[in-house]
Amino acid sequence: MKKIVRISEEQLTTLINRVVVEQDNIDEGIFDPITDFTTGIKGAKRGYGYDYFTHVSKLNRIVNKLKKLDLPNERVINELNSLHGKVSSLNIPKDRKDELIKNIGQTLQTWKWYTTSKETIIKQIESLNLKSWK
Repeated sequence: MKKIVRISEEQLTTLINRVVVEQDNIDEGIFDPITDFTTGIKGAKRGYGYDYFTHVSKLNRIVNKLKKLDLPNERVINELNSLHGKVSSLNIPKDRKDELIKNIGQTLQTWKWYTTSKETIIKQIESLNLKSWK
């Protein structure tokens, strides 16, 4: 017969947080150093050098992690776009409206620059064909 264990809400929260942290650690990839090593060897074979391709592999992994982490931020940016439209149609003093629109616009512009930078890095790395031996 199975034993029933009762735990408090605090203990349950602690347990859930511990599982989430362990899951994050698993996602880091225990084979990443091996992947970097083999990619470095591919780079040496092509004549680009071991170190260059090893670090390109690390950069690729880091940028892809950033891309995954930014998914919640995309929702926030969509909310900011919506807010920009709403503020534009408000009937408030022009100087206050302009200030709000300017602040929202700067945030959106910075996000656009950040996203474009990530995509540029990913495209440049993809052009190197890291997975190919040729």
